[in-house]
Amino acid sequence: MQRDRYLGLLVVDALAAAVAVIVGLYTWSLTAGFDLTLATLASHAGWFVVVPMWALSLNGSRHPSIAFDITRTAQVIAQAAAVMLGAYLAAYFVLGADRLPRLLALYVVWAAAWYTWAGRLVALWLLTRRTFARLVALVGDADDMALLQALLVTPGMADARLTHDQHEATEIVVSTSTKLTAERTDLLLRRHEAGVVVTTLADLYESVHERVPVDRVGHEWVVLHLLAGGGSREVSPLLIRALDVAGAVALLAVAAVPIGLAAVAVVVESGWPAFYTQVRVGQDGRLFRIVKIRSMRNDAERDGAQWSSEADPRVTRVGRWLRMTHLDELPNAWAVLRGHMSLVGPRPERPEFVPMLQQQIPLYRARFAVKPGLTGWAQVNSDYGDSIEAAVTKLEYDLYYVRHRSLMLNLRILVRTAARMLGMRGR
Repeated sequence: MQRDRYLGLLVVDALAAAVAVIVGLYTWSLTAGFDLTLATLASHAGWFVVVPMWALSLNGSRHPSIAFDITRTAQVIAQAAAVMLGAYLAAYFVLGADRLPRLLALYVVWAAAWYTWAGRLVALWLLTRRTFARLVALVGDADDMALLQALLVTPGMADARLTHDQHEATEIVVSTSTKLTAERTDLLLRRHEAGVVVTTLADLYESVHERVPVDRVGHEWVVLHLLAGGGSREVSPLLIRALDVAGAVALLAVAAVPIGLAAVAVVVESGWPAFYTQVRVGQDGRLFRIVKIRSMRNDAERDGAQWSSEADPRVTRVGRWLRMTHLDELPNAWAVLRGHMSLVGPRPERPEFVPMLQQQIPLYRARFAVKPGLTGWAQVNSDYGDSIEAAVTKLEYDLYYVRHRSLMLNLRILVRTAARMLGMRGR
């Protein structure tokens, strides 16, 4: 069902972009002094490359948590328009004004944004009508019903309605804590044969929040969904490695000057050293060293290793700026080149904290199934935390990434990371 909605929104976005190109060409023709005919349309057919680019830039917005949230949808469309204009400006300086007129680019992007917004509003109205609503029934206890009802009020479930009649349901949610009898299993099989979607409460939670509810899954889940690769769309490790090396080289080339200036600022404010190394835990529990620009006082850990807290007094003035922009993390691209890290993955944890976290948080070790990353799904979805509760939330996002890692998800994470850096939302 969710895939059908995704494909429907994809068609809406592509049509909006195609119409925007035609309308943009027509509007431009009025000021450029020519008639828009099939011949002139064909001569400018290259502009239709905007259609796949626009559809790709809006890929993440088709997830229900965004698609059914009008405010977040508007934000994503605005971000996509900004990205498209940025890509245009880059191409403009290469190809020149004759092939890429500025007015036409503005017309197309402006029209694409508004037509997509209008199309999304129509799609949202249709999908949330009772005629198209998902009728969801539960197989579980009172606690499970409370969680399901909490999920139903989230934007990602705006197209769903609760029903207590499993025979009229279009989707049946089974609690992972429910003991299935032969009779109940037979009912689920019959409903599935009738075209009803059967899913678990944990999977529904995961699809809505894009994180794994660690208190709703057990050790069997790790075997079935992580160790056995269930649900993962991981691409070739060789391709991932090639992209990591290319990305790290490009990042170090672009960031070399900012890193140098930041290092000078650190030395001027608080003396040497400008950089420091730290041991972290990598894939399969292997230890490695990271390199960061120093953002704290030299005596920051005289009492031993400790988490950074909100408004940490150990952070210097320059260090606070470095953390907000995440510039202090960029030297870790060297660890990517050495193969200890990836561009995208869970945040590498310090070995001093791992035993405590493994003892207090179920399934914590499962995050070591992949390489840690410069950025990751947890980093772009949650703020820095200094508590067990925050570590649990980050683990839920990390497990989602381990299970669903793919090139497309990596792209989403990298785009959101760039937005966070520009918005100075680090800590």
